[in-house]
Amino acid sequence: MYALAVRTCMLACTGYLFPQITLTMPWKKARKYIKEDPRYKHFSDSDHRREAEYDKYLRDRMIEAKNEFRALLRETKILTYKSYDMTKESDKHERDVVDVLKNDQRYLVLECVADERD
Repeated sequence: MYALAVRTCMLACTGYLFPQITLTMPWKKARKYIKEDPRYKHFSDSDHRREAEYDKYLRDRMIEAKNEFRALLRETKILTYKSYDMTKESDKHERDVVDVLKNDQRYLVLECVADERD
């Protein structure tokens, strides 16, 4: 029951109630934003346990976000088997692809790891 409560809190904390919390934000910074949430206060008295659950949630969420991004790439019609060669020839195709992807939340959620995403 407590694990469900903390997962609910983490879901609320990463993007819904607290959009300033990113997928790479360390616990000490994130705690500043969520410490007033009643679910946070009722989860556990151990800050170590809260941090461990937060880290586990972020790992799971990062994996999920990357999988959703891969699905977005598969769904994007402008990307074809010729895209790699086209980006070598000119940057225009790459800019066009990025412009299309910027309209989707699955691309934007990985902004905190833009180097890895791009």
